Amino acid sequence: MAMRERLFTHQMMQVSSLGKTLSRIIPHYANISTPVEILHGTLDDVLDHDRHGFWLSGQIRGSRFTSLPGVGHMPHHTRVEDVADAVIRIASTG
Repeated sequence: MAMRERLFTHQMMQVSSLGKTLSRIIPHYANISTPVEILHGTLDDVLDHDRHGFWLSGQIRGSRFTSLPGVGHMPHHTRVEDVADAVIRIASTG
């Protein structure tokens, strides 16, 4: 599906505008007031654990960062229980 020309073109347009989009929204991370849980695998080869996951936790006041040793990208597929626990924590804060 990802190689269909129309879809591929649309995805490339999104990726090419990502830097511009992020530069506009990153300054607003400090204004997030809802509970935030960040789970990030140490073996993520798409988004660097420290540069993206840990860094983000420092931008959102009161966020909770959980490092998942030995886990790659998309931990909701491999660490379902950890993700469910994070959702329950957030749900119980309201």
